[in-house]
Amino acid sequence: MSGHKSQTIRWFGLTGGIASGKSTVAQMFVEAGVPVVDADLLARQVVLPGSLGLSQVVQAFGTKVLSQSGELDRKKLGQVVFGNPQALLQLESLLHPLIQLRVLEMRSQFQQQGHSLAIYDVPLLFEKKSQAQFEAVILVWCDLETQRIRMKSRDALSDLEIENRLRSQISLDEKRKLSDFVLENNADLDSLREQFRNLLPKLQSFEKA
Repeated sequence: MSGHKSQTIRWFGLTGGIASGKSTVAQMFVEAGVPVVDADLLARQVVLPGSLGLSQVVQAFGTKVLSQSGELDRKKLGQVVFGNPQALLQLESLLHPLIQLRVLEMRSQFQQQGHSLAIYDVPLLFEKKSQAQFEAVILVWCDLETQRIRMKSRDALSDLEIENRLRSQISLDEKRKLSDFVLENNADLDSLREQFRNLLPKLQSFEKA
């Protein structure tokens, strides 16, 4: 294994759709000792009270996006940027560089710890067209009917809310065509675990074409 010590850590994207089971698979990676970076969590961390991110957001959108305790009120911010493409773009241009910087720090940290691969858990990976930054993309897929049933039981949403949310994302069938590895999550957890166990060695030996 000499000469492998300095090899760059492999970076895999993990994505899915609403209620497809992505978080379950992320947890499986963690249990297998593979570091997982959660994109949603990072987006929250860069706007914590006292952060540069939060002060930039307040500068751009005013104190109306804050809660009474001085934290970012995501609902109020959502009302400002929702349906306003320019405001949304402005928000992303403020936060994206801060998130990317944090990702670089974490990658370097994982590499120093001796990990050979890490997972970046990104719900809107294809929507944001960010697949180029990964060695390969892993999709947690289920069929549309299963997705609807899970959304109904998990989030107690109306049929209309379910359809609106599904429409806001690229369909899982479309994402499947764009992904390198697919974990099918229509059946039970044991079936998903089995696929996961088969996937791990493939990632460890994966060479980008």
